[in-house]
Amino acid sequence: YSLFIFFGYSATKVQVSNDPLSYFKSDHQLLSDANTLHDEIAGMQIFYLTLDAGIQGAFKKADYLKAVQLVAEKLRETDVFDKVVTISDHLSLVNREMRSGDENFFTVPDDNKQVAEYLLLFQRSDLDGYLSTSGQKVNIVVRHNISDSAELNRVISTLRTPLDIALSPLNISYEITGQNILINNAAESLFGGQIISLCILVSMIVLIMTILYSSIKVGLISLVPNLIPVVYMFGIMGLFDIPLNPGTATVAAIAVGIAIDDTIHMLTTYGAASRKYLDTQKAIQVTVRHQAIPVISTSISLALGFGILFFSDFAIVAQFGVLAGATMIFALLSDLLITPVVLKYVTVVSPGELLFYKVDEMVMQRCPLFTSMTKRQVKKFILLANEQNFVKGEAMLSVSNNSQEMLVVLSGEADVIVTSKSGKKQVIDTLGVGDVLGELAFLNNAPRSADVVAKSTVEALVLSPESIKKVVKSDSKIAAQVYKNLSSLVARRLTQTTKKTFVI
Repeated sequence: YSLFIFFGYSATKVQVSNDPLSYFKSDHQLLSDANTLHDEIAGMQIFYLTLDAGIQGAFKKADYLKAVQLVAEKLRETDVFDKVVTISDHLSLVNREMRSGDENFFTVPDDNKQVAEYLLLFQRSDLDGYLSTSGQKVNIVVRHNISDSAELNRVISTLRTPLDIALSPLNISYEITGQNILINNAAESLFGGQIISLCILVSMIVLIMTILYSSIKVGLISLVPNLIPVVYMFGIMGLFDIPLNPGTATVAAIAVGIAIDDTIHMLTTYGAASRKYLDTQKAIQVTVRHQAIPVISTSISLALGFGILFFSDFAIVAQFGVLAGATMIFALLSDLLITPVVLKYVTVVSPGELLFYKVDEMVMQRCPLFTSMTKRQVKKFILLANEQNFVKGEAMLSVSNNSQEMLVVLSGEADVIVTSKSGKKQVIDTLGVGDVLGELAFLNNAPRSADVVAKSTVEALVLSPESIKKVVKSDSKIAAQVYKNLSSLVARRLTQTTKKTFVI
């Protein structure tokens, strides 16, 4: 539990990042070239700060161009960007050269007429990337070396307040755009998309498992061993600063898909074992023993298969391989250690079993426990209870046995035998399909008055307080109807016994 809390806390530190350069290992030539470009010229990344005055010709006037210059200076003051280029820089350069290269005049002219004259010195193609034809919009070109989308978004968020302050006096709006900004925004949506996809996946699993096993409880409980590997995976990512990127974003879905597959196998096996063994713990042990080898072999094979990607030269592929391999191991441990724990809280009957299970019509007609019950309810009751086969001559119930088991004969015949004080045995009745025996011991643990021995091979439904609890957990309506029918059966037999004992 504490380990789960630890990994859950670490998972909160996972960050979304679209850093194409991080996809390569540190000694890759591309990283060396990018650093050289950054050191000697300007960063290979670029975005645009587009200003919109809302007035045609506004950015052909000195006041608006000075606002552009102020914004450019604020961008440069951050000391984060390699190069900031604006139309105001072009005009400042012209103004300086017109004043014999005096650096004091490296600024936008104060006179609108001078601005108009300077703009005439440029070809239209020279201004296309910086000033719109109408003069309503300008572009500020920003080059930088920040390839990590999370870091770039943090830097941009710190710029918004000073930009608002600088541009609000002239009611200039702005928009930050560019190819890498759009890609970064798409990367940032990975986290939200991951949450949405996991929620959809979890909802679909609950729905499918509920339909598959006719129980919302089974659907919800089946999530427990399937979500644990996901939490552990995100915990590892947070612990080792592995970002959520286009490669690692797919691991969670793979983990849930693999884990739910093993869970379905274990639930199905447990359903069959719980009908064979009265003891729930025994049924769980049989389930784990039966499924351990295939679950371990497939999980380790998948882990090794994904793990080999660790040796890839592409870092994003290596991260995916390591996380996927580790998640397969987490899913294995979850299925072997967590699933058996939650199995004892569920009863498993699938629609397929209900559809294909055959019930003898004689059982439906003759068994008093199934009065006023539909065929589907009878099938489900039988599947939730325990069946046992008895060979000819085997004791089904014994006077010397103090168990609270009640039996319903599904096929074959059995003799009811009483033993006199002298030790003589006498068959007093023969039970057939649909007959119920041992109901008094079941209800109040009363001592048995006769032995019941299989006259031929007998298939019987063995009911104990524990098996009835399984029915109650799965379908309380069926359990209530069975208890009602059992009360009527006991009342009839007591009435018959009273009539035989007393003459009225």
